[in-house]
Amino acid sequence: MNPRKTNASEVLNSLIAGTISYIADKEKQKKFFIETSRNVYSKYEQVTFNAELNNPEIIGGEEIKVRVTGNNINEEVLLTKVNNTVFTGSVNIPTDGDYNYTATLSVRGEQVESDEGRFLIGENNFEFKDTRSDKSILSSLASETGGQNLTGLPADEIKSIIEELNAKQERESTTISGLRNFSLNINPYFLGALILLMCLEWFFRKRNNLP
Repeated sequence: MNPRKTNASEVLNSLIAGTISYIADKEKQKKFFIETSRNVYSKYEQVTFNAELNNPEIIGGEEIKVRVTGNNINEEVLLTKVNNTVFTGSVNIPTDGDYNYTATLSVRGEQVESDEGRFLIGENNFEFKDTRSDKSILSSLASETGGQNLTGLPADEIKSIIEELNAKQERESTTISGLRNFSLNINPYFLGALILLMCLEWFFRKRNNLP
């Protein structure tokens, strides 16, 4: 097993695990979650909000209000409590556009936490509808970084390119490993004796005032 690959794999796994743990801890600190049922709605379609409490200590007097803003729209909706932790509500937006919403959680009249989100109304929402990659940008990025854009290539050709890259990387790893082994195969006793002789030579030269 290649120690270099093993160490890189361990570092990557540790980084991924740490990132997931950070995100999970951050989510646990939130007192409630809210989202729309979809990212894009048609005009006059009901925009549905679904919220859920995340803090088990909040057990009574909860209230969640959602304010929607954008394109001269400023509406507020009070979500209906479905059970102890789940809330839902909807609003009708008659105008196409990009809208933001701010949800506020209050307990017995005191604001506890707020959260924000976004949704779109209308058919011409290309940000969500056109999810295909931009081939020109990918080609430019690949060219500048010495890579290759594989978009649109047949599966067999992509597989062949990947296998060739893996083989090249394996050859480079073998060369580096060989160089490392060569440098580490020096007899330590011989090296120590050589250093000792050099030190003795330096000592006697200084003692006898020799250059």
